[in-house]
Amino acid sequence: MPGRSTRGSLLALAALAIALRLVFCWYVHPRYLASLTTVGETYFFDSYREIAANVLSGRGYVLDSGRAAIHRPPGYVAVLMASAPQTPSISRYLFQTWNALLGGLAVVATFLLARRAGVGERWAIAAGAAVAFWPFTIWETKVTVPENLLVLLMPLAAIALLRAREEHGIAIAVLAGALAGGIALTHATYQVLAAVVPFLIWSGRRDRRLAAAMLCLAGFAAVTVPWVVRNRTVAGYTGVAAGFGFHYFKGVYAFDQLRSGRTYFRDHDVPSGEAVSSMLARAGLGPISSDDARSDPARNRYLDRAAVEHMLANPGYTAIKTLTKVPLAWVHQQTAKRSVLTAVMLAPFFILACLNGRRLARGAFGALALLILSMNVAAAAVFSEAIPMRYVLPLLPLLFVLAAAGVEIALTRRVPIASS
Repeated sequence: MPGRSTRGSLLALAALAIALRLVFCWYVHPRYLASLTTVGETYFFDSYREIAANVLSGRGYVLDSGRAAIHRPPGYVAVLMASAPQTPSISRYLFQTWNALLGGLAVVATFLLARRAGVGERWAIAAGAAVAFWPFTIWETKVTVPENLLVLLMPLAAIALLRAREEHGIAIAVLAGALAGGIALTHATYQVLAAVVPFLIWSGRRDRRLAAAMLCLAGFAAVTVPWVVRNRTVAGYTGVAAGFGFHYFKGVYAFDQLRSGRTYFRDHDVPSGEAVSSMLARAGLGPISSDDARSDPARNRYLDRAAVEHMLANPGYTAIKTLTKVPLAWVHQQTAKRSVLTAVMLAPFFILACLNGRRLARGAFGALALLILSMNVAAAAVFSEAIPMRYVLPLLPLLFVLAAAGVEIALTRRVPIASS
């Protein structure tokens, strides 16, 4: 447990993080920034409020058209269900409050993760402060995007993972898997955690490691399989959420823009979606330009099959695309200048994380680094151009912990006591 003064500092930092986010959402953005941004005063995105309102009204997990929603998993919908979604004028303030609270809790979770990994209290506080003040975690608080929840769930899952690697207890192994499953039900890209987290537990201490890895996988399945069954039952679609093929070809579009020398650092959402709709039109299917179409099983099955075929037929292209987008995922913004500025902001953390890299490559820090890399590669292989570098925001707490450990080693020459 942290000392009394550390607890006070941590709670003050978390409270400040919450206050900063609320001031930004309720005053700074609407008064000074809304007219300058592409979203303006549109705060509800990606049909989360729509689905939440229909669930609460008794219509079920459906879109307003009545179609079963399969392109949005239920994790972040739960946040909107607790935000009076049937009354948008009120819901905006409620979900922004929840997002702000999630941000404050992420500060605490990042501190606890750093301490679990062996970082001293001073630098663990610094890692939490980086989450509290990182401008893009504050920026995204104003809108309904699942990264607001994921930025808390990722360090919590990482804490459970590190404990499971060290202890191999039944409860903590199952909890690590269940948290990973909850993350996958918040954003489907994180389904890769079903392989990564059990592997990282298995690669820990040798006693009972296989049993712990299997229990972790069981925890993941217990959370996700019922939702997969639901999607199969109501829509004939097998998976946590539809959208793999759709996003894959959006990613192909964006990479081809970069490869051909056209403007890459921009918002690709609309033109890439139009490109996928054109592809569907050639196949005799309708466009995929609405939430209703995004949850259409026929369109999604076609795109999923086509995406797998494209990957298998073009392994070199796929590998180069993925490797190129691994770093770009961290900096992609609406303009080249903004992307460069983001790179400048992030560079010190990567440099600090790499200090004494051989020492940090083992134990808990190696596990965190592999967790970051796995999710980075997963996003890069599909679609990473959601601005502002939104798909890597949940990985920032882990990066900040590695940076804190790196600077602690550099300044004190003390190797943090990391889990084996």
